[in-house]
Amino acid sequence: FPQGLKDFKDSVSRGRPDIRGEVSASASDYPDVPWATLLSELFEVVPPDTTRTDEPTRIYGRININTATKEVLEKLPFPTEDTFTVKGSDITFDAAVAADYILAYRDKKNISGGPQYETDNRSTASGIANLRAVSDSDIKGFLAAGEVAIPLADYAHKLMEDAGLTLANAQKDQNYLEVRDATYRSISNLIAVNSDIFAANIAIQLRDEDNTIKQTWYYLAVIDRSNCGNADNTPAVLLFCEVK
Repeated sequence: FPQGLKDFKDSVSRGRPDIRGEVSASASDYPDVPWATLLSELFEVVPPDTTRTDEPTRIYGRININTATKEVLEKLPFPTEDTFTVKGSDITFDAAVAADYILAYRDKKNISGGPQYETDNRSTASGIANLRAVSDSDIKGFLAAGEVAIPLADYAHKLMEDAGLTLANAQKDQNYLEVRDATYRSISNLIAVNSDIFAANIAIQLRDEDNTIKQTWYYLAVIDRSNCGNADNTPAVLLFCEVK
């Protein structure tokens, strides 16, 4: 990888790529995922917010795939109502199963009848040489948002296998790449590997000289740090209100 990618780990940006765990930035294959999965870290894929009058911009709607539950992942706009064709076989995606593949890869779990991410490790299960090969990198979670394309491709391959196709045969079809990448393409502009929006519950108390609570005020703040790319940026306060 270009040295510039390695320098991301030590930058003051908001953590893109946001590596989970202790991964040495000097590792020759850092970060050890296919380079194409890093493209979303280097290029913005949706228009930034233009409603603010200050210079920083922010991106709405990003879901942290490192912490999202299955219920949240299932709500991503997977192409579940479309039927794709590879070598004359129909391929239809199921959002719940796609979420299972994301969670299994993220948490290093096996899938019944599918990839054995825990038993065989991610590299063997996905058939990608040296994937997450650095020992400190072989941890749970996604190194970059684009890495989710790997389990989604595994899911597409399983669907093709269930349709009676071998991978070698499916790859000869002109629709193969379209089908393999359909799930990732549909969600690529909605995911991240860190959280930008936080809710802060604030309590302020008035006490007398005996430390007896006389009155308490409660407030709720919703803070968005997605515009913070430099140390001197200030997060946006999306909501601040008193809670009765």
